[in-house]
Amino acid sequence: MTCEYQYIEWDGGDAPYEVVRGHVSDADARAEVAREGVIEEDYDYEAIEHRYARWVPTHHSDFDIMFYLTSGPARGAFPVTLLLYE
Repeated sequence: MTCEYQYIEWDGGDAPYEVVRGHVSDADARAEVAREGVIEEDYDYEAIEHRYARWVPTHHSDFDIMFYLTSGPARGAFPVTLLLYE
């Protein structure tokens, strides 16, 4: 399966995780994040999770859209692999 790194500008702090679009293997997610130059492929992430997320328009922020994790498959949601930092 192909995957794509999703750059997210975090408001107010460091990113708690990196996001790769698609439910992909640990190795594929790490390779994609490393390919983008975000962090080394052998970085010791705390965990890797398969979740669903969506982009939602907002008028209450400096950003045009916000990234939200959902509790599961839902209208407008897409699969993501999260690489969680320690």
